[in-house]
Amino acid sequence: MKLKKWLLASIAIFTVILSACSSEVDEDQDGHESRTNTEDEVVIRVAWWGGQERHDRTIEVIELFEEKYPHIKVEEEFTDWDGYWQRLTTQAGGGDLPDVVQMDIQYINEYDGNDLLVDLAPFIADGIIDLKDVDDIYQDVLMDGERTLAISLGANSFGLIYNRSMAEEYNINLEPGYTWEAFIEMLTELNPQVGGDFHGFGFGSAGYELFTVYARSAGESIYNLEGTELGFSEQTLVDFFVMIKDMTDAGLTPTPDFEAGIVDGSEWWNNRLTFAGLFASNQIVANAENTDQALGLMVLPEVAGGRPGNWLRSSMSFAITAHSEEQVAAAKFIDFVTNDIEANKILQAERGVPISAAVREALSDLVSDSVLQTFEFLDVIAEHSSPADPLPPAGETEIASAFGRTIEAVRLGAIPPARAAADFMAEAAGILN
Repeated sequence: MKLKKWLLASIAIFTVILSACSSEVDEDQDGHESRTNTEDEVVIRVAWWGGQERHDRTIEVIELFEEKYPHIKVEEEFTDWDGYWQRLTTQAGGGDLPDVVQMDIQYINEYDGNDLLVDLAPFIADGIIDLKDVDDIYQDVLMDGERTLAISLGANSFGLIYNRSMAEEYNINLEPGYTWEAFIEMLTELNPQVGGDFHGFGFGSAGYELFTVYARSAGESIYNLEGTELGFSEQTLVDFFVMIKDMTDAGLTPTPDFEAGIVDGSEWWNNRLTFAGLFASNQIVANAENTDQALGLMVLPEVAGGRPGNWLRSSMSFAITAHSEEQVAAAKFIDFVTNDIEANKILQAERGVPISAAVREALSDLVSDSVLQTFEFLDVIAEHSSPADPLPPAGETEIASAFGRTIEAVRLGAIPPARAAADFMAEAAGILN
């Protein structure tokens, strides 16, 4: 962390007593008793979303953590994406959030705005969470002034996961800096060659994320710096909707109805139903394990005459909630996941490229081809990206949901692009104000 942040956080430390060895009972940031004596058993709850692979890896890491800290027992709470946020909402309302929660970037301001997250800066200043091997770029987006809202579990970027086997077979060569026009031309030539139910590019329910990159490539952003207004023009959204509708009509991207018929996500690769899809880069790990097709990573297309729309982002993060009565133990768990080499050998960067340089170095010769690709992809992103936007406003989840409904209506032909853009911008403005 930068010296200024360290000093300010150190000054703030007098308001809490976080020492893990000075006494049997400490008082945490919210006045809760937080036991730190190794003879006293404490229990913390850790919650995350994800698939079975993430669940299995995380359970194994928890077992390793409990071996190192035998006085700390961890109760895991795991579910899929949709169920996760529904559960947290219920728990928040009941004052019963887990000690450690996995957070997505679009929810952090919402939870922090409701005073549900603990500032982690004192734990960092006290060395309980060690960030000496972490470059600021991995944590800056999770800062609010001098406050640290969460610790990144890995870095990633949006991009294309594409079928390398097909790329070699059909002589497709994409290079960073290619445009949407070039991408669509390539798909137009590829679709009839493959035939059947093939649709070249799929983005599923990630239309909002796709437009985020598109708008940034056009030199705009989803929100203004203050998060009080939209940061893109209506014409940019119209252009995007027209492009997506044209691609859908041409069969270059699947319709929502076709997507709904796919039960197992591996079908897209195994049955060659698509050439590429929009994903967070770390998702190549799970995708690659479920197909015999060779997969690769590529940056997303750019708007002609624009700039790269990608940016280095926190794939997800761990935060400590204000409901936690064992914040010191919770901080130790976050530190363990961040810095322990053996733990990260188990995790295999499935949540994103590790933020610790020491961990990255230790894993570089041990990871699978798909994991190594995520490391290399971030090197590419470093050369083909633009500065990250500030944390999104608290209403982003509602806005993203509205965008999802709108783009689906456009793809189905239920509403023309121009009207869809106007309606969405009016709805989003209402949410923000």
